[in-house]
Amino acid sequence: ANIERLEEEKQKLLDEIEDLTVQLTEEQENKRKLGEKLNHERHQFQKDKESTQELIEDLRKQLEHLQLFKLEAEQRRGRSSSIGLQEYNSRARENELEQEIRRLKQDNRNLKEQNDELNGQIINLSIQGAKNLFSASFSESLAAEISLVSR
Repeated sequence: ANIERLEEEKQKLLDEIEDLTVQLTEEQENKRKLGEKLNHERHQFQKDKESTQELIEDLRKQLEHLQLFKLEAEQRRGRSSSIGLQEYNSRARENELEQEIRRLKQDNRNLKEQNDELNGQIINLSIQGAKNLFSASFSESLAAEISLVSR
């Protein structure tokens, strides 16, 4: 009777293990699919962001071109002096410099992040190297002591 009861418990546990294994496999597959979907959406977001930035840049250039065209047309009609053109050119240059500053600040942030990551890796490698050196020298010195004592 005990053996039969144990066999039944064993079978129940084996069935439960099988069910859990199937469930685990399904969950792992779901996780993989979600990871792929997340990567795809990140990639799509990055593409959309780049497209939007290109569109903004194109529109900015078109606006500058139209402003320049307007100033030139006003100059031909005698309404504006060369001061308007100089002002436009200085504003355009100022905008270019501001964009360059934003780009350089972003590059600087990216480089700081990379530097922090590399410093972390250096520290980790140094710690592991020290551990390896300590364990190697400790075992060598222990072996040397044992050898010395045994002589």
